[in-house]
Amino acid sequence: MDKIDHLIFISPLSAIQEADKKLLEDAGIRRAVVAINGPLPELAPHIDTLHLDIHDDENEDILELLPRTLDWIDQGINSNSPTLLLCHAGVSRSATVATAHLMRKYSLSLEDALVRVRRCRPIADPNPNFKHQLKIFQLAGWSVSDSNPLVRRYRLLQKAKSIAGDGHGTRSDIDNKEGLLHLYQQKQQKKISRTTAVRCKQCRMKLAGYDDIVMYIPSSPFYVESLEWMNLVGGEVSGKLYCPNDKCKNKVGTYDWTGVKDSSLNEYVVPAIMLHQNKSEVYQIGAAVNNPLSLLRPGV
Repeated sequence: MDKIDHLIFISPLSAIQEADKKLLEDAGIRRAVVAINGPLPELAPHIDTLHLDIHDDENEDILELLPRTLDWIDQGINSNSPTLLLCHAGVSRSATVATAHLMRKYSLSLEDALVRVRRCRPIADPNPNFKHQLKIFQLAGWSVSDSNPLVRRYRLLQKAKSIAGDGHGTRSDIDNKEGLLHLYQQKQQKKISRTTAVRCKQCRMKLAGYDDIVMYIPSSPFYVESLEWMNLVGGEVSGKLYCPNDKCKNKVGTYDWTGVKDSSLNEYVVPAIMLHQNKSEVYQIGAAVNNPLSLLRPGV
């Protein structure tokens, strides 16, 4: 059992199960975060337990669990109760929670927080999927909010994986393409302002606002998020998008949850929800601002 920070410890589950459970009581452990898939193992009766039913693999979503988990850990710290972080080996899942705790508590980057965890537990090594989510957590300001475009982009990709994995495609199709998508600012030949919106060329109804735009390159379609008017809830992997104006219904774009290869970027955009420039147009362009999506390269 290794001490990571004030009142925070980490251990493999096997070491705790093999040891005399009285040792936990003697060490003052009153709370435990158990990050394993399947049934919750039996610990000492005096231990208050938070169970994270997650696998240690490339498809698991741990980002959504972080706010509730970290708040629960903070409650223990505020009550001066030591908390033990557990997973099968004490290497990936519990190390991810420990790293996220240090990141939020001390406003650290993923890299700096992981260095601190490894000083206390050298074998700590979150899997690449968890590291990617921790990087999003960092760039989103150590929170998971719908108002943050990075978080929304992550959720959109998770939705794409879910739809493509439901008999229409394979997760590997998306995973392979995801690593090719570089959202660097220099890739965007023209920056956009917060007053930017996209509208239908035929009836001029607004189709998407600044926060809905994932990427804008003048020679490519407008890549946007999944919006309510698109009604993309049927699980179809690809299809056409029509203007929501009942008097117009002009075809304004297409979508493909498994992604398309953009000829301008020579890279895949996943998922690809596109408003085509011959059917839609930008309006209300103002002063250029940096798009925070440019800070993150999926696969980091």
